[in-house]
Amino acid sequence: MSTIHDLPVEMLDEILMAIEDLAALEGAVLSYRRFYNIYKARKDVIMRRLLRNALGGDDAIAALLRMIYIEAVLRNYPPTHPTNPSWHVDHFLVDIKPLKEDKKNTPTASEYAICFERARICQRLEVLYSRSMKDRHTDTASRLSLEESDRFRAAVYRLWLLGMYPSHFLLFSLA
Repeated sequence: MSTIHDLPVEMLDEILMAIEDLAALEGAVLSYRRFYNIYKARKDVIMRRLLRNALGGDDAIAALLRMIYIEAVLRNYPPTHPTNPSWHVDHFLVDIKPLKEDKKNTPTASEYAICFERARICQRLEVLYSRSMKDRHTDTASRLSLEESDRFRAAVYRLWLLGMYPSHFLLFSLA
């Protein structure tokens, strides 16, 4: 009888690539030396695939990373400018103009943590959406197709990004 120890490296690599949860990946890597060695050799590729599995397609990842980058820029702006409230908006727009949805961006370790936390939230929203639009009897899993899921997640991340603007810049217009 074959065991996991008999599987070729390529098959073990595919097992790691199919994981959707960071905790499950950590558990697998820490529990089996061959998984650890594969992970160590191909960490960037495996983490990118894990992120893709958890978040959805490349469009969703690009939208989420852009949101994280813009959120980081947004933190640099104080609530009000002493003389000109619109100064913030003008400078902010200049600062974020180069930040596009680039599908080739690779997140840093801290960005991975943010991505996975937001992926959990988005997954819950997707289940709610799926329940209301496709199958009212499901409560734990989405019934959306892969393509529908990817489009839904990309849209949620873009809406999330738009939702950050009013809450921050509304303070400027009221000042």
